[in-house]
Amino acid sequence: MNCKTVNEQIKMIDYLAQKNINPSKIKNNEYWYCSPFRNENTASFKVDISTNRFYDFGEGIGGNLIDLISKLENISIKQVIRKVTNDFSFPKLNVNKSNHFVAISNVKIIECKQVYSYILKSYLKERGIISRNAFQYLEEVTFEINNCKPQFALGFKNLDGNFELRNSIFKGSSGKNLSIILSNFDDKRVFIFEGFFDFLSFLEINNYPNFNYIILNSTANLSKLFDYLFNGDFEEIHLYLDNDLSGNNCTNEIISRYNSSVIDHRIEYRNFNDLNDFLINSIK
Repeated sequence: MNCKTVNEQIKMIDYLAQKNINPSKIKNNEYWYCSPFRNENTASFKVDISTNRFYDFGEGIGGNLIDLISKLENISIKQVIRKVTNDFSFPKLNVNKSNHFVAISNVKIIECKQVYSYILKSYLKERGIISRNAFQYLEEVTFEINNCKPQFALGFKNLDGNFELRNSIFKGSSGKNLSIILSNFDDKRVFIFEGFFDFLSFLEINNYPNFNYIILNSTANLSKLFDYLFNGDFEEIHLYLDNDLSGNNCTNEIISRYNSSVIDHRIEYRNFNDLNDFLINSIK
């Protein structure tokens, strides 16, 4: 990897998510964070995903991903390239290192309950999830970030009891791990998704079948997936990952390990970013 490759192929928001730095709000292409460089209660750090650049209004500085990693981790540009090449999971996946460490999150969960909010139910419909059956997998979660004003979102629980959190302006988590839903122990198939909206989309399209499911919640959890599959008893692995560089790398890594046991379903939605994007456009 060189500087150009790092800045072009690795999303800044993915790097921040791996460090459990989550946005306080999202507006179009702009992701707003409480600055990772200092303690603050009002988000003043902006990432523009269309340019993959940041700007910190508190310090009046900005730059690309190399600049961000260098400043945040206090290392040289040469060290940044070495670190990204060896350690970072996007786009190069180092799946031989088993890493179960979950960083302390700046997301504090205040309350979890059944989904009642009309706003959240409307957001589900906007994402193509119509059936009430989806509510069995979701909770309405109230949370705060860096002691800022409480927010609420749809919560999808993982193995650690943490949540993937989504609403119309926020995408984050209280901690990253796999989500595993085993509905049929006699079935030797497992269906794997990158995010929980892809999982819910599959259920919506297929009338909520009782299969066995694994949701990565982040491609950085690939090594954890391999640990689980190694101890499992599955004869068929059905993949529904994203049509992007990260999804390509994950799919290739899984196929390289399990070969003929893997069925890659991305051809079914090859003209769309992911399965949820396919569902939304199908409804339209």
